[in-house]
Amino acid sequence: YFKEEESEESGAKTKIFSLFQNFRIPNIQAAPLFKSFSGPLRVKLILGSIGVIVLVLFALFLYYNFILRAEIKIKSEKKSIDKTQNVLFSKNKTEGTNINIEVSEETISGSENKNSTGKKETGDRARGEITIYNKTEQKKKFAKETIIIGPNDLEFELTDEVNVASTSPFSTTLSSAKSKVTAGSFGKEYNLASNTNFTIKGFSSTQFIGKNSDSITGGTKKETTVVSRKALAELLSEISEKLEKEATKNARGKLSSDQDILPNALSSEILERKYTKKEGEEAGSVGISAKIKYSVGKYKKSDMDSVVEFLSRAGVPGTYALKRSDSKVDITDVKIDKNQTARALLKINAVYTPQIESEKLADSLRGKSPDAAKKQIKSIAGVTEVVITFKNNLPLIPLVLPRQGKNILIEEEY
Repeated sequence: YFKEEESEESGAKTKIFSLFQNFRIPNIQAAPLFKSFSGPLRVKLILGSIGVIVLVLFALFLYYNFILRAEIKIKSEKKSIDKTQNVLFSKNKTEGTNINIEVSEETISGSENKNSTGKKETGDRARGEITIYNKTEQKKKFAKETIIIGPNDLEFELTDEVNVASTSPFSTTLSSAKSKVTAGSFGKEYNLASNTNFTIKGFSSTQFIGKNSDSITGGTKKETTVVSRKALAELLSEISEKLEKEATKNARGKLSSDQDILPNALSSEILERKYTKKEGEEAGSVGISAKIKYSVGKYKKSDMDSVVEFLSRAGVPGTYALKRSDSKVDITDVKIDKNQTARALLKINAVYTPQIESEKLADSLRGKSPDAAKKQIKSIAGVTEVVITFKNNLPLIPLVLPRQGKNILIEEEY
């Protein structure tokens, strides 16, 4: 990613390597100071001077290799790409908008309870006796359970079959027959006083009428809470959803660092199911225990990155790389298909930044001058600013970057 310019490299080297490479041990014996001495003292002075020079060179070596530190803050612009796309999760190879999944199974057991919401009316039906009058010239037989209608459209049923004789056109009295009746439902409203008028369902009052000589009594009603079919269905749905979350949680705990999991199971199979109450049974609450096997889809994060890059790369410079830690991918509207595949909507916010490999860059900057280092870094597409800070640096010594890449710390800001 980086082009090293030879002129800048040599310029930086001149500042430090001249201390080593261009260093020439002077003719100490020709120095005026040493001419003033002779014998053993002169030798000692020469050897001492050489020792000082070697010590200085060794100190410079330690300074540039182990003591000097440099911190480089690189500010870059990032590119954010938003994309929404339908994708397929299947066992096929990851390519285009298809993401490969591996299917695993999780069997989970659990129980759930909920309040009963069904309502049921119970009580006693009102009973009594009525007399049916025939106004026609033909006899009539009324079958058992014939509907008798009282005031306010209250319905009663005949408890037995009734035969009523015909009435002669010149007769001053109507032919009649008595029969027991039972209210069609529970309630006190079916309790009727004597001499109440009735009609026969399906017939006109000009043909047949009814009347009770005694009161119809015994009607009561109360409402109780029972287990409804709806409650049982809702309970099964709730336990299935609860156990599915546990199944995906268990599967997630078994993932490698490069794997993730679909938010919904691909399929489920109820192995065991048992309710604490039956439909219609009087109860304030009902429970269920179940054992369900789920098929869960796992995919590689690297495969997801490939799809995200496939969908969002257009228009982004090739020197930029997808930054997974800053990017965001939401998997929504998951629809399970047959054969353990799933269709989903990906909502992508892909973040791209200049591709800077810190270790390689630091290694390429060793021994360079600050200006040369800045120029090299700014040649990277997307870099907007470079700030170099030195630590443990000493005055009067040429300022160049450390000779060890590990002593050059690179931080990126966006």
